[in-house]
Amino acid sequence: MKEDNLLMQTEEQVTEKVTIYQKIEQKGQNDALAILEAGREKAEQMYASMINEAMQDNQKRLEKARQANASMLKGAQSQFDHSLKQYTLSVKKELIDRVFKRLLEKFKAFSDEDIRRYVVERIKNENLSGTETLKVAPSDYDRYARIFSSGRTLNGMVLLDKLSNLLGNFNYQLTLAKDGANISGGFQVIGSFYDLDFSYDALFDDLKRLYETELATILFDGDE
Repeated sequence: MKEDNLLMQTEEQVTEKVTIYQKIEQKGQNDALAILEAGREKAEQMYASMINEAMQDNQKRLEKARQANASMLKGAQSQFDHSLKQYTLSVKKELIDRVFKRLLEKFKAFSDEDIRRYVVERIKNENLSGTETLKVAPSDYDRYARIFSSGRTLNGMVLLDKLSNLLGNFNYQLTLAKDGANISGGFQVIGSFYDLDFSYDALFDDLKRLYETELATILFDGDE
């Protein structure tokens, strides 16, 4: 009887110890799993953080690259726009010069009556002394002598008596210089105190200053 009781106590003690060991083992497994789970979560957090940092760094690099490209493109566009503007202005100036060149050709093709009217209109309102000398291009000398002189001379120069008559002052003694002027057409008035330039060159320089902007508007209206 005593032996049976002792055996039962022994079995109970063994069972209790086994249970304790199982609990300890289970706790160890649970702790290990918890550690592993915590490690996995930490690793995932670190991985996510690394990915996020890499993405942010890459975004910064892309933004810098975009800014650099934008700056380069802006500089290139600005340079292109400047070159295009310079070229456009050059073309416009060339076309405007061509307009005045054609107009000059028309003046050079003046008839005798056109020249007569041009000279009178240029100087009729000037305060002449009446002793001035006209200078013309060498190629125009004979023509001016024929149009404005009856063939008389004064001091070895052609007397422009017909011109004096056209100006309404018969006392004028205007003459035509033998030496020609370096002009493309028209004439110059050489006086004792000042000269007057009625050459076509001077006329068109004045016209360009006065009407170049207006002419450009007419020729290139709406052209950007």
